[in-house]
Amino acid sequence: MARVMMAGCSKRYRTFVQALAVGVVSLWAANAAGARTLADHHVTHPHHGPPGRGRPLVVVDPGHGGKDPGCIGLRGTREKDVVLATGLAVRHRIEAGHRYRVAMTRTGDEFIALRQRVVFAQQHHAALFISLHANHARNHLVHGASIYRFAYRASDLSSARLAERENGAGLLPGPRFGRMPPAVADILSSLMRRETWLHSSVLQASMVRYLASRTTLLPDPDRHAHFAVLRAPDIPSVLIELGFLSNPGDERQLRRAAHRAGLARAIVDAIDAYFRTVRGQRAVRG
Repeated sequence: MARVMMAGCSKRYRTFVQALAVGVVSLWAANAAGARTLADHHVTHPHHGPPGRGRPLVVVDPGHGGKDPGCIGLRGTREKDVVLATGLAVRHRIEAGHRYRVAMTRTGDEFIALRQRVVFAQQHHAALFISLHANHARNHLVHGASIYRFAYRASDLSSARLAERENGAGLLPGPRFGRMPPAVADILSSLMRRETWLHSSVLQASMVRYLASRTTLLPDPDRHAHFAVLRAPDIPSVLIELGFLSNPGDERQLRRAAHRAGLARAIVDAIDAYFRTVRGQRAVRG
């Protein structure tokens, strides 16, 4: 579904975006006593780092940490520990592949606010943001992984409740447009946000495909909700719930290093598939 959407509406939409953005910026420049190009205002496309940085940067975000343990499993497994261990496994696999750079929002047991996590990714010009979590439910029979992208309206009630549980207070920063007037910046931010959400859908579809080969997924695993940590309008982002610590089988699996390594392999395979899709679309557009 996401691939079809990218191939169809994305091409027409990008053409519209480019034309509108050029028109808006040109109008502003003509009224500003001295034309400036878009680059003069340090606008970074959501899928490119700054010039000269080379390989795309993937930011891996293990949720919770420090004073915030996240959910607790039936055997006392803490969410903050299993997601950190999985994040480190993802980092190791990315580094071994030499195709991308990788950074982590935390590499130890420390608390980091949601805003700081997103600011970290934006300041480092991340190409992708992948947040790792583990789930919990009152019904101990519920099990399986799921993958979320940002949306103002949740795909279902359980997704809405999950986002409410995970979220913290405070608005997150948008892309910076230098000295552009607020009205122009708002238009460009809206266009960038739309483009980023399309790419987040492609990344989500890739994650569903590859994680399904390594672990059990929830029914309808591609979900969306108002997660604060996914709100950056300039970075394609997903949040992966690796399983339910409230389920004995999922908890047992997430405690196993071999299982976490398999999840890491699937996540990196999905990243590869995402970049192949995006680069293929660029090649078609010429």
